[in-house]
Amino acid sequence: MDQEGRGLAEVLVDRYSGVVFPEPGPNMMWRGQGRFLGAQPRYDLEGAEKLAREFLKGYLPGSRIFERQAFDGYYTFDFGRGKIEGMLSVNAYSGEVWVHTWHGVFLGENE
Repeated sequence: MDQEGRGLAEVLVDRYSGVVFPEPGPNMMWRGQGRFLGAQPRYDLEGAEKLAREFLKGYLPGSRIFERQAFDGYYTFDFGRGKIEGMLSVNAYSGEVWVHTWHGVFLGENE
């Protein structure tokens, strides 16, 4: 985490080979976006979570947010119905929502 409590980056680990690589999507496209644009975020963590909850009403009715993490330029949320089923991110500048469909079945995480 940085001095402001934001995550530095998201990485994935191939469970068979042990290869570690940067997570695609928001981690590669949105992280640091504001520094390059010279813009101020339009959404804080609470505002982004509200957008995520609204999105989930249509995407996976009955789901809730379990965990949230701020990154430089976006926010990430774990969601599901009773247990974690997926992850999505919300752009801090545009409010765009991106579901992390490439994860497959959630096995766990390490911080």
